[in-house]
Amino acid sequence: MAGLEQLTTRERQCLVGVAQHRQSKEIARDLGISSKTVDKHIETACKKLGDVTPVSHPAITRVLW
Repeated sequence: MAGLEQLTTRERQCLVGVAQHRQSKEIARDLGISSKTVDKHIETACKKLGDVTPVSHPAITRVLW
């Protein structure tokens, strides 16, 4: 999928958390960052991927794993 190579490690980590149906605060706790930072990483990653999310496009989840 186009754009995946543009994602940072943190963006990928956050998207994987979303794909696992985890809340931002859970992802943040595991990564040692704030939930606002998680939300920003997800927002940025979705823009890079064309405003998609792992939840709405399961193929992204397979590539991220």
